[in-house]
Amino acid sequence: MKEINEYLIVNFCEQNLIVKTLVSVTEKQQAYKFRKTIFIDELNWVKDGGDEFEIDEYDNTGTIPLGVFEQTGRMIAHLRITLPQHDFMMEKEFSVLIDTPIHKTDYAIEISRVCTCSDTRNIMITTSLGSYHISMLLYKGLYEWCCKNHIHTMYMVIEYKLFRLLKLSGFPCKKIGKIVLMPDGVSAISVKINWREFEKINSEAKPQLLSWFSNVESINCAA
Repeated sequence: MKEINEYLIVNFCEQNLIVKTLVSVTEKQQAYKFRKTIFIDELNWVKDGGDEFEIDEYDNTGTIPLGVFEQTGRMIAHLRITLPQHDFMMEKEFSVLIDTPIHKTDYAIEISRVCTCSDTRNIMITTSLGSYHISMLLYKGLYEWCCKNHIHTMYMVIEYKLFRLLKLSGFPCKKIGKIVLMPDGVSAISVKINWREFEKINSEAKPQLLSWFSNVESINCAA
């Protein structure tokens, strides 16, 4: 399997927003601070460790964070990619949600810590190929990263309501376990998404979405 420094990065601009792989210590610390505002302060899904960061054992050399930034440098969306040669959070923390074996190949990753800033969740990005929420721009960045690095399969643990929303949005989410009511009251489910299936389905069902996902400005941007 590839070493982390062998994976290509993404860095593109759209509608005055910047989508990029986080590579510097400063960027990663910004992500940990941002995650604290969402997962600790807002949702109370993670225990407060008493410092300014939300960080766990999976934030190591086997993870690649992705972020969406405003031109001011403020982070407004984030997700974490875990590479297949490392432990997936769903294998340990959420094993109760998995009924179907996970196939950890060079072409599979786990996605976790997906979040969007509360004051931008309802903002729409208007393009010639349709209007989309900020979260969809984050997934577009993920799609671009996966294409550049020959990744076709993603595993995620998500809220059941997000599962339904993603399916309506054009993502072919396949259940790999049952719906479980977690101790915090959230109904969670483990899913698998294949990008090649995403492309096949949306070439007919949502061709504008697929065209938008498939086209980025190949320019470097600085947050």
